[in-house]
Amino acid sequence: MNHPIIFKQTNLLIYSALSIAVGIVQFILLHFFFKLDLNASAVDSIIYSTIFSFIGLSIWFMVYYNDIEKNNIWIFSISHLFSSSIAVAVWILISHFLVSLFISDNTIYNTFLDKFLYLRIVQGYLGYIIIALFYYVLIFYQTNIDNRQREESFKTLLRDAELKSLKSQINPHFLFNSLNSISSLTMFDPEKAQAMIIKLSEYLRFSLQFKPDDTITFEKEIENIQRYLEIEKIRFGKRLAMNFEIEDVCNTVFVPTMILQPLFENAIKYGVHENTEETLISVKAKKESNHIAFTISNNYDKESVGSKGQGIGLSNIKDRMQIIYGTTELVKIKNENSRFTVHLYFPQVNVLS
Repeated sequence: MNHPIIFKQTNLLIYSALSIAVGIVQFILLHFFFKLDLNASAVDSIIYSTIFSFIGLSIWFMVYYNDIEKNNIWIFSISHLFSSSIAVAVWILISHFLVSLFISDNTIYNTFLDKFLYLRIVQGYLGYIIIALFYYVLIFYQTNIDNRQREESFKTLLRDAELKSLKSQINPHFLFNSLNSISSLTMFDPEKAQAMIIKLSEYLRFSLQFKPDDTITFEKEIENIQRYLEIEKIRFGKRLAMNFEIEDVCNTVFVPTMILQPLFENAIKYGVHENTEETLISVKAKKESNHIAFTISNNYDKESVGSKGQGIGLSNIKDRMQIIYGTTELVKIKNENSRFTVHLYFPQVNVLS
C-alpha cells in the first residue's frame, strides 16, 4: 500500500491545508495568549508546524509496519511509545535549532521555551496520536475496500464456475443420446443417419461458440432448439409433433444460452421415447409486464416409469436461473392429466452481473 498522502494529490493538499491551519492556530495562541511579539510568534509557528508536518508523513511507515493484528498489544504499544518519543524529541530539537537561527536574543521567547517546554512535549505526543489514528483509519478503510473487491471477484469466479459446471452436465447428456440415435439409424437407414450427423454438427457448432454465462436473443435460442428437434424428428418420425406459438416481441429479448435445451430433452425422454402414440410438444412465449413468459408442455404415457422422473435437466435450469437472476421464483412445474408443463419467466431487467 502506497503512502496515502504523498502519492495522492488530494490528500496531500488536505494535509498541507491542515498543517497551515495548525500553524495559524499556534500563531494566534503564542501572540495573543502567551503575549509573544509578532516576529517570534510567526517564526515559531512556521518552523514548528512545518517540521512536524514532515515528521507526520514519516509516521505512516511506523503505522504500516506495526500491524496490531500481527503483533500482541504490548509490542504494539511499546513500539509506538518508542517511536512517538523519538519523533517528539527530533521535532523539538530540529525546530529549536532552526528557530534559534532567527531568534537568538529574545529574552521573552527564551523564557517561554524554558517555562512551557512540557506543552511542546504534550503537543508532540497528541499530534503523533492523531496522525497515527488517521493512518490506521485509512488502512482499515482501504482494507475493507480490498476485501469487498476480493469478495466480489470470488463471487464472480464462483458463479462462472457453477455455470460452467451446470452447462457441462447438459451438453454430454444430449450428445450421448444423439450418438446412440445415430448408431441405431446406421443399421437400418444410413441416409437418415447421415442427415442426423450433419444436423448434429450444425447444432454443436452453434452451441459451443458460447460461454456458459453468455446470453443470446430468444429467437436464436429457439432456432437452435429447432435444430435439436429436427435431429430427434429424424429418429422418432410421426411420434414427435411440435407446435410453436411465439409472439414477435419475444424474439429480441436476451436469455441465457442453452437454458431451454434440458426442457426439450425431458419432453423427448419422458414423452416421445416412452410413448407409442404421438407426443405433442407445445411451446408458447409471450410478453407479460417486464418479463417473457415461456411455456413448454408435452403429453406422456401415465404407465411409463420414466415419466415420474425429474432429473438433472430441471435441476440445472433452476440453479442457473437462480444464479443469473438471483431468485428462485422463475421456474414453475405442473404435472396433471398426463401432461407435463414447465413455465419459465425471463426478466428483462435486474440480471445479475
